[in-house]
Amino acid sequence: MDFRLSLDKLRVRQWIEAAFCFAIAAVSFLRFRGVYICLISLGLLSIIAIGDWYFSGIVRRTIVFYALENNAEIVEERFVAQTGDSGGDIRAFVEEAVLGPSRWDAAPLFGQRTVLESLFLRDGVVFICLSEEAALPVRNDAKGSLLMSLASLTRDIKRNFSRIAAVRYFVAGSEIPLEGS
Repeated sequence: MDFRLSLDKLRVRQWIEAAFCFAIAAVSFLRFRGVYICLISLGLLSIIAIGDWYFSGIVRRTIVFYALENNAEIVEERFVAQTGDSGGDIRAFVEEAVLGPSRWDAAPLFGQRTVLESLFLRDGVVFICLSEEAALPVRNDAKGSLLMSLASLTRDIKRNFSRIAAVRYFVAGSEIPLEGS
């Protein structure tokens, strides 16, 4: 399921609504009916924007990537659609993390062709199975980059989903043991 298309449609709709409300406020101001009409228009715009956000079903999640040059943390915010199911929400989040960063100066967590093969949630433990491309190094100089990437993803999952007790990873069917996951 591709959430990017639905997010693009949502952004277009928000821009149209904002432009429409701005035009109403500008016309009201130009007619010089007073500051009250402008304030009422802006208040109405605020109520519409908050209502649209509340009922859209999209939540903000954070993913930590690392800079290519100095390994400094780069935090990205992603807006991910909620599915109403904890496992589905985590799946959407992990798929976003596997896609990689949007910034050019950040390193992806996994190789370019890595795919989330399966994910399920059982008693607070998330089981994630990634394709074999996840085991390939992202950078030539990175030793243990798979373990670093999995540890980073584990921290991201636990930070964004507070009810998760542990995360277990499988790459090409083999379990990858992590300390403290």
